[in-house]
Amino acid sequence: MEKIKTILVATDLRERSAEVLKAAGKLAQTGSARLHVLHAFDLPSGPYTGRADEGISFEGRINEAKSTLQRQIAEHVPAGVEVSSDVVIFVAHKAILEHAAAINADLIVLGTHRERPVGDAILGSTADRVVRTSDVPCLVVRSQLTVPLRKVLIPTDMSAASEGALDVALRWTRTLCSDGGPAGKGELIVLHVVERQMGDRKEEFENTVVRPELRQVVTAAHSRVGEEAGVTVREEVRWGPSAVDEIGSVIRQEQIDLVVVATHGHGALKRALVGGVATGVARVSSCSVLLVPPKLWTREE
Repeated sequence: MEKIKTILVATDLRERSAEVLKAAGKLAQTGSARLHVLHAFDLPSGPYTGRADEGISFEGRINEAKSTLQRQIAEHVPAGVEVSSDVVIFVAHKAILEHAAAINADLIVLGTHRERPVGDAILGSTADRVVRTSDVPCLVVRSQLTVPLRKVLIPTDMSAASEGALDVALRWTRTLCSDGGPAGKGELIVLHVVERQMGDRKEEFENTVVRPELRQVVTAAHSRVGEEAGVTVREEVRWGPSAVDEIGSVIRQEQIDLVVVATHGHGALKRALVGGVATGVARVSSCSVLLVPPKLWTREE
């Protein structure tokens, strides 16, 4: 995969981490990337910290974790993938971020670790803290990630953040959608949601303003990234009171395999597709979501 040489995947050693490991393994296999598998756990705190936990010694807990980790790797990571693994005693989200920096990871793969998100902690506390602070793209695996992908969705509000995420989406699509579509092609859907209502002028506004601007954004992305014959790019415009709801509707209707969205906008980028929208997309998405941080989409003028 283009520019992805090192992948870090975090596992909590439970069965629900199987799809996370499988997804990371497939990506590493596809791009000939090195895979680092990490399990981190924190020591219990309180007046009984020094006591053995249910008869299992401290050393025994570490050895048990290492044994389970190796078993998960053997069961879920494809043969031939270069793998290293580690068990660390540290707060999980901090361990993931520090490990990603230490190995110069190009991608972090995480699970949601919740059946259904509640409130702002949409991904579980560990994943939520990682994606909010990471300078590395984070793939949040919500369901089985089938490679090659058939359809990738990139919502855009035509801001700098969305343009940068579109570049990433184009690269991922042309790499991971090979022979994925019904006609032997993968498809990238570039979606723009208009949240305001124009009354009788709605169709006129869409055809004379929105679609030409969207076409310009896609054309510019192709000039930066290059076009790929095996990838079909489709531009979609939706109208609705909520961008998140419309994006969720497209995910379900089109049976999207992967959503790519920019995150962590700062300063003057008030129109960037970040914060609430990115959080909302991760909340409503039934498929995996690739969150693209500023480090990847910030470009010098």
